[in-house]
Amino acid sequence: MYYKSKLLYQIIEKNELTNKMRINLNLLELISKQENMIMKDLIFILGISYNSFYKLKNKVRNAVFLNFNRKLLEIKDIVNMIKIELRYLPEYGDRFYVDKELEDICARWNITVNQFLEHIHSNPKHYKFNIQVLDNNKKGFWVGKVTQLSNSFVVRNNEKLNKKCKRIATIMSDHYKCAGYREDFISIAYEKIIEIGGTVEKNFVFDENLQFNILGVKGKYAIINYYHKYCKDLYYEQFLIDNDTNEDTLNFLADNRYNPEKILEDNFGENNQTTLFDVKDFHTRICEELMRNLEIIDSDRKYGLKLVADNLGITEKYLEQNIDEMKIITEQNNTVKKYANGTYIPMYDMDEV
Repeated sequence: MYYKSKLLYQIIEKNELTNKMRINLNLLELISKQENMIMKDLIFILGISYNSFYKLKNKVRNAVFLNFNRKLLEIKDIVNMIKIELRYLPEYGDRFYVDKELEDICARWNITVNQFLEHIHSNPKHYKFNIQVLDNNKKGFWVGKVTQLSNSFVVRNNEKLNKKCKRIATIMSDHYKCAGYREDFISIAYEKIIEIGGTVEKNFVFDENLQFNILGVKGKYAIINYYHKYCKDLYYEQFLIDNDTNEDTLNFLADNRYNPEKILEDNFGENNQTTLFDVKDFHTRICEELMRNLEIIDSDRKYGLKLVADNLGITEKYLEQNIDEMKIITEQNNTVKKYANGTYIPMYDMDEV
């Protein structure tokens, strides 16, 4: 039998696996340990659905069937298989890949380099930047696990990084009208940029301005996640005190966040410039994450929503609250919601997700 995946073939041969055979959790964990593979990658390459593994792990089932002869129909699944191979096969690994090398790898899977670059990251907005990297970085395109910024980069650019984080923190604290959190926002942005900025450092060495802009975006999203997870409720309390409002008003604001400026103008006068928070962008990210995990959510809602919440860095309760808000707004509008950046939130009953 011919397998496009060299890694899959090795695992099959080493562990004497056959397609459609039943496998239990103990054997999966043993293979994961022997191959030094994280379980998420192993079950994908063996054709085990996340839902089936979830039931196996929680003792709902004693065993699951292997399905590694399945045909991968979606480009994103083919790219994921390639990424797993690059991660574990010794001839690949975390390193730079030049254009010709990526062409050869992708050709074996009957996809183009552009398709690979379009789907290697979950956010489709990254595609245009990936193209720039391959066109302009003399070393090639870095593929590998998330890494920290190098010590040399941090030392060399510490003043610039601090300045960038202070600027982002000031903008976000002004936007959220919570100046008391500015210092916290600076620390959150700086720490996150250091923690996950290694790939940006390697790939965008050809354009320092672009490099720092992308690092800044990562810092911004770290602040947004932190605010929604830890600061939101505290800000509401302070908002009530500052505006001498009551709990009914607070609940009204919480249920109508798509246009916070309009709500405040209607209720507190046109001179009130307070903005609660940027829910438009956050709700868009939630919808994208829901759509990416729709199959899992359909099979097991509780597990699927937990996975979405973990990916977004928020609690399950807060995710459910946002889903309820989006349902209310779409029901009121009875249409899709188009944002200024051209992004749409589709109209579908969130109860069915």
